[in-house]
Amino acid sequence: MNESSQSRLGSRLGPAGRHAEIVSEIAGQLLIAPDPRPLLGAIFRRLAEALGEEIHLAHLATGDGPALVLEHSAGLGAAHAAAFARLQLGQGFCPGADGRWQPLLLHDLQESAAEETFFLRMLGARAYACHPLNAGDRLLGTFALVSRTRARFDEEELRFIALVCNLVAAALERARLLRAVEEARDAAERASRAKDDFLAVLSHELRTPLNPVLLVASDAAANQDLPPEVRADFDLIARNVTLEARLIDDLLDLTHITHGKLSLDRRVNELHGILQDAIVNISTELGLKEITLDLALAREEAPVMGDAMRLQQVFWNLLKNAVKFTDAGGRISMQSRLADGQVEVAIADNGIGMTPQEIDRVFNAFAQGDHAGSGGRGRFGGLGLGLAIARMLVELHFGSIRAFSAGRGRGSTFTVILPLAPAASGSGAPASEPPSPAEAALPRQTRSRILVVEDHEPTRTALAHLLARRQHEVVTAATVVEARALADTAHVDLIIADIGLPDGNGYELMRELHRRHGLRGIALTGYGTQDDIARSRSCGFFAHLTKPIRVQALDDALALLASAERKPPAGDAPA
Repeated sequence: MNESSQSRLGSRLGPAGRHAEIVSEIAGQLLIAPDPRPLLGAIFRRLAEALGEEIHLAHLATGDGPALVLEHSAGLGAAHAAAFARLQLGQGFCPGADGRWQPLLLHDLQESAAEETFFLRMLGARAYACHPLNAGDRLLGTFALVSRTRARFDEEELRFIALVCNLVAAALERARLLRAVEEARDAAERASRAKDDFLAVLSHELRTPLNPVLLVASDAAANQDLPPEVRADFDLIARNVTLEARLIDDLLDLTHITHGKLSLDRRVNELHGILQDAIVNISTELGLKEITLDLALAREEAPVMGDAMRLQQVFWNLLKNAVKFTDAGGRISMQSRLADGQVEVAIADNGIGMTPQEIDRVFNAFAQGDHAGSGGRGRFGGLGLGLAIARMLVELHFGSIRAFSAGRGRGSTFTVILPLAPAASGSGAPASEPPSPAEAALPRQTRSRILVVEDHEPTRTALAHLLARRQHEVVTAATVVEARALADTAHVDLIIADIGLPDGNGYELMRELHRRHGLRGIALTGYGTQDDIARSRSCGFFAHLTKPIRVQALDDALALLASAERKPPAGDAPA
């Protein structure tokens, strides 16, 4: 229907029909407007013109007290506009005198002598209709019409004013709620970023002092020149530091998974190889408790699409959990079977078992079994995150995990089901961090001149000592400035650098030294997210090791780096 047709229809319908047309058009405008405030001047002007009035006033609440501020008006001179610029609630021509936001109607004003209507009479007003813009019990503003030609407004005109004002109020409230939602979302995102930043910094600060301890302890534990009992003591220290680092990793993993920030390197992997790697990682714990592991893996290959490192983490957590809750001399079994396009892995133990209530919450973060209530936490330890993370990781691989126990004292069984993937050429897990020399026969004792950049003095001293024992020449720096000067004068072959430094960061230092001298390096840092690893690679670091590390991991990375492309001769180095 075109405009002329609408006009003719409105004429036939009379004032009520014309008013209905205007209300419909205004409703459409307000419905699609993300913010109705820029439209209000035109809407109120059209409302006044439709009723044949020259003077109207629209006030909006400002939120800074019981007052309304004039936002839109027509027909007022400068002096009168100043008089109406700010209205106090309950003032003579503003609703609220009785504590309620009801329409205020004043008739036959020229015959009135009331002091509160003085300014209206100065306008020549005979009738005044002020309608509140209500949102529940909140007053958002008012719209008022002033008539110099009539003594009162009729019922149809008042209904028309009320309809438009209610539409405007609803649109204003909707926009306010949307702004509130956006502000709450922004605040939540800021809080989430702050929490992530805090956890990253906390992780770094917790890892850094553990690093020299683990470096020295792992080196001593492998030193055949020491007596067996001394090496055993150092191995105990190394294992407990590694456990502490695992707890830190669990906290970060939980945060990243919950916020959808965990990236997976999905490839086709043979699951049985991943299971064997997980078993190797808990072999020491099995030996210490003299627990027998019965292995019954399917003879067929079990290719699955996923991140090999994260899948190994799942089964490491399950095996670790089984060892923790199984008494010395107990038994654990791991079985796999393939059926219906899936592989099912069951890990069972004859340990303390679970009650039905414990099974219901076993995959909840920070959940502890009933044993924790009577000294169990001190006996078994842990934060209650391992199984929660295992469930999340399994689900990220489109699988499922379930727990079963016949009751207290009757052991537990955890079953993981993953979809099989077609075997693919070139499949296999990517090299994990740190890389292992088992991937290639590499020289262990290639002598290098190494620049160690580390502001944590105990770590710097421990690294220098251990590298020197491996026949490397070592120079050390605590800052970017010192490192830059040494790289320019000491003719180093490679660098081992922390990321967080007092006067800069290892990323920019590595990028600069790689550009100027062709240097490669190893990042050794407390920051170990996927983003951190990707960034270190892009800056020229050959490997990214997350503190704390065993000295064997550093040996592996150095061996691989020694076989990689070496820096160009000094005369060919880019300027």
